[in-house]
Amino acid sequence: MLSAALLAATPSATAEEPTTTGTTTAPPPPPTTTTTTTTTTTPTVPRPTTIAAGPLGLWALKPTGIVRLDRASLRVLERAPLAAASLDRIAVGTHSVWVTDSAGGTLWRVDPG
Repeated sequence: MLSAALLAATPSATAEEPTTTGTTTAPPPPPTTTTTTTTTTTPTVPRPTTIAAGPLGLWALKPTGIVRLDRASLRVLERAPLAAASLDRIAVGTHSVWVTDSAGGTLWRVDPG
């Protein structure tokens, strides 16, 4: 909001410059700005952290185990849940899929059916 001060002019006894009396006020504060921030949360699906390919197909690590993926579409074809604390690495061999769990000190051997 703007405010103004009124300056009153009074005639001077001489014809020289008029004398002014009155009060002035401080300049108005700057206008306030309101900023609105909108945050949108999108649910995320845990993505594979590591993948490996071999004779048994394309496999990926997930937080809950491993999955076999279709090479063309990357759709999940098979799931193998593992009760592990932290799955780290994966390797695909001729007959088995190997997975390490460094937190649990475990090497998992998965024989797909």
